[in-house]
Amino acid sequence: MALIIVVREISDVHIFFQNLIFIVNIVSTSCKRNNELRAFQAATIKHLVDSGEIETGKGVNQVGGLQ
Repeated sequence: MALIIVVREISDVHIFFQNLIFIVNIVSTSCKRNNELRAFQAATIKHLVDSGEIETGKGVNQVGGLQ
């Protein structure tokens, strides 16, 4: 509690901690969204494999193999 009172009295320190909290919130939100996107992509690929719309196997997903 004493730290909060001191920080509010020193405006530069207060602004620093406000910016730090903002950055931490952005980074944690970004990580959460990244994890959600990966889970969605994995579920989509699993669905496509299960329905036979895409094939799996050695060399199946290679682009432009040796000619």
